[in-house]
Amino acid sequence: DNYYGGYIAAEHLIARGCRRLLYVSGSAHLDMDANKRYLGFQDACRRLSVDKPSAVDAAERQFVRMDYQETVAEIFRNHPDVDGILCSNDVIAAEIIQYCRRHEIDIPGRLKLIGYDDTRFASLCSPQLTTIHQPVEDICRYAVESILHASSGWVVPTCAVFPVTLVTRDHLTGSALDAALHHALQNLLLTGQIEGQHGQNAHDQTGHHRRVVVGVLRAEHADHHGQGAHVLRVEEQAGEQVVVPHA
Repeated sequence: DNYYGGYIAAEHLIARGCRRLLYVSGSAHLDMDANKRYLGFQDACRRLSVDKPSAVDAAERQFVRMDYQETVAEIFRNHPDVDGILCSNDVIAAEIIQYCRRHEIDIPGRLKLIGYDDTRFASLCSPQLTTIHQPVEDICRYAVESILHASSGWVVPTCAVFPVTLVTRDHLTGSALDAALHHALQNLLLTGQIEGQHGQNAHDQTGHHRRVVVGVLRAEHADHHGQGAHVLRVEEQAGEQVVVPHA
């Protein structure tokens, strides 16, 4: 269900604050059902009152070779403000992650990214890749069975749609996040880098619950009166963790 895959990808990006979205296609010039992903992507943006997403199409030679470096460079040259990208396959997404690492573009802080297919690339990337999972084994099994049935004179459907799912890969969530943050802050306390810590619960302006852990990190220029100290706020919201300055 390529349309639905694009739709839920846009919903996921928008729910995490993305407003300047872009879709990267590996085959828009070909007549493929996969192009419905962009239609779903657009429709979700329209329904959620977000500007129409941009689209970038890779050249056919890149699609054949599965090498998208030229397209990735074009994305950031022509769309420097993009903050959410859906890629039509995990290979493109993996190359975007490599580009962002070389150019110090933070994922998922500065840019949020979703791949497509849920191949091994998705779990081998760093950070691991959120992606749309396709039931490839079921599709292949159905295709072979259809060929065998057709060769035996059976009537087989001309079209079959298989469901897709969004696979999110967050490193830490819930109590595991609390434990990791507590351990990290405790280590800083032991080394004298943290003056104090406390945990608290809060709600953002939309009323969504979020978990907040706050520690005071003494900057190099801070004196014994505490002047120059910085506060870091570590938040978990919608399955993502962010460290930000706390006024």
